[in-house]
Amino acid sequence: MRASIFSGKNRTAAAIAAVAVVLCLAVVYWAAGRYASVSRTASARRADFAKYRAVEEEYLKKKAFVDIKARKAYASDVSESTVAAMERIGARVGAKEAFTAIKPLEEKEAAGYTERGVEVRLERIDLNRLVNLLYLLENNRGLFVIREFSMKARFEDPNLMDCSMKVVHLLKRKTAGP
Repeated sequence: MRASIFSGKNRTAAAIAAVAVVLCLAVVYWAAGRYASVSRTASARRADFAKYRAVEEEYLKKKAFVDIKARKAYASDVSESTVAAMERIGARVGAKEAFTAIKPLEEKEAAGYTERGVEVRLERIDLNRLVNLLYLLENNRGLFVIREFSMKARFEDPNLMDCSMKVVHLLKRKTAGP
């Protein structure tokens, strides 16, 4: 009689080999699942990183803008009054005769800054000079902020405008150093 290959020791060896193969397959299946999970997580993190990078770039652009404005506030000439600065800017655009009233407002102190405001009334100013005036206010060496602005066309000549605005000159208070 011939001995079967699945008898005795051979059966035990075959069972151990089958268990080893099943364990190897289980480990490979688990590792593949784990790799897929880690791969999905990594791609999600890369997408998050790209979003954060875009937010960081936007933050840096806005921070640069704020830093420029802060430097303007710190570099402003404290000795020049806001009324004189408005007259100087108006003279630069050739609109000095359009100023009918420049009324200083109360000076305010807030968060390390001094706000010197003026209320300005302009009459019979053409749109080009008004735009140039606003441009010079925005791009001045000092930090000027327009808080209120109203404009209406004149009845007798629609090309001329009457305007009123409140302009605030922000100055950074200098702290006493050691």
